[in-house]
Amino acid sequence: MDRLARPNLSRRGFLMASAAMTAVAGMAPFTTALAADDTLRLGFSGGGATDSFDPHAMVGQATGSLIQSVFSQITQVGPDFKLRNVLAEEISANATVDQWDVRLKKGVEFHNGKTLTADDLIYTVRRILDPKGGGYAAGQIGFIDTKAIEKLDERTVRFKLPKPFSLFEQAFGDGGILGVVPEGYDGKEQIGTGPYKMVNMTPGQQIVIERFENYFGDKPAIARVVALNFVDDFARVNALMGGQIDAMNQLPLSLVPQIEATSGLKVNLSRTGLFNPFSMRTDSGPFKDNRVRQAFRLMIDREKVVKQAFAGRASVCHDLYSPFDPSYDSSLVRSQGLDKAKALLAEAGAQNLVVELLVAPVRFGMVEAAQVVANQAKQIGVTVNIKKLDAAAARSAEVQDAPFTFGLFPGLGYMTMAAISDGPESTLNTSRFKDEAFAKLYHDVQAEKDDAARVEKMKAMQHIQFEKGGYLNAAFAMGADAYSDKVKGLMEDHTGLGLCRGEFARLSLS
Repeated sequence: MDRLARPNLSRRGFLMASAAMTAVAGMAPFTTALAADDTLRLGFSGGGATDSFDPHAMVGQATGSLIQSVFSQITQVGPDFKLRNVLAEEISANATVDQWDVRLKKGVEFHNGKTLTADDLIYTVRRILDPKGGGYAAGQIGFIDTKAIEKLDERTVRFKLPKPFSLFEQAFGDGGILGVVPEGYDGKEQIGTGPYKMVNMTPGQQIVIERFENYFGDKPAIARVVALNFVDDFARVNALMGGQIDAMNQLPLSLVPQIEATSGLKVNLSRTGLFNPFSMRTDSGPFKDNRVRQAFRLMIDREKVVKQAFAGRASVCHDLYSPFDPSYDSSLVRSQGLDKAKALLAEAGAQNLVVELLVAPVRFGMVEAAQVVANQAKQIGVTVNIKKLDAAAARSAEVQDAPFTFGLFPGLGYMTMAAISDGPESTLNTSRFKDEAFAKLYHDVQAEKDDAARVEKMKAMQHIQFEKGGYLNAAFAMGADAYSDKVKGLMEDHTGLGLCRGEFARLSLS
């Protein structure tokens, strides 16, 4: 049994385990100050001593969620999957969508008192795209030529693009990795324009942010947010039930009924596009042969994965991402086909194949899904040996380079996901998927101005991924944030980010 198969948790059990819990998590004991009425205390897991608060780097759950409250973006896709302006007052394009102007809002202030200007936006974009910096969103805005950015006035920036790009606004707003920083930012001082400002951070243990009184938007009701890192989900749930934290993200789905039945606690459930695939490297090893990749996808009983790995709180996925994107092709469905899978392996000379699958408990259901995959692989004569890593290893080179590994993506728009995960310029292409027809369609979509024509081209891209791609994913898990009933304002979040979204400014405490 894995670590989530625990006896029923209780407040009494929490009190017995709390001292050991804080010691294992490497945290100082909780203090009364952190329990103030105007402080929201959050529980996360997976942090480590190397955690960064750089808004343009790959970060963990706790840092990622708070970063979005400290560093505002020019646009942002909300929990309803709709795009809105944040720092941008206006964004406009020319008729050929190869030139875009961004007009920033007037009087926006950084946490150090500096006024936001065009120079800051230009610096931010160039920093993300600097090859030496390795910006996480480099693939997302890789359509920009950094030498062709022009400052028109103190609040307006013109982007002259090397080729037409119709999804400019979405590219800047999808996810939370494009926070605007002040000119000269070097990652040492965390100065943004968001509703909260940094107080202190102890990597892998605790982050504290507090309300920024000069925020340009609606002022947050909650004065301070404290994010605490725990060793595992069991410790987080115990802390919630014992009143040491007010909320936690990614509640193990098997524990939803118990939390819902606990007085004073609630669960915010969301239908999501969370995409946590098992990635098969298409450029080397056994998965270089597409017949092997197709055999692995055909061996899966997807309904069984939903039931056994996600306690039934998920929807079936057929290896494609972005189910809330208007382009999502729901006609692409794959049923289990063991005989066909065996035949494909025989054609590829891959009978009795033995592979290692890397996985880590970074999200509920991932380890469990790996176990289901390993069990189902036996039905076609394949041995899948699971190598379980700790959560902090999720961003390691070992995970990124392995032949058979796991991925971790929120529910993003289709083209944003392609830009990050498996498109021709993607920054996290663990499958190393490359296809000329797919790449051509990808660039055609970027240039297409007509919405209907763009959707049809994205569907054509999905057909290629369905037949040749490097991902195996059987389920879109529901998002589950557990919280004290004194926390108000949580809402359904189709991206699956939930509390990781960091929109604490719309929450309140009663």
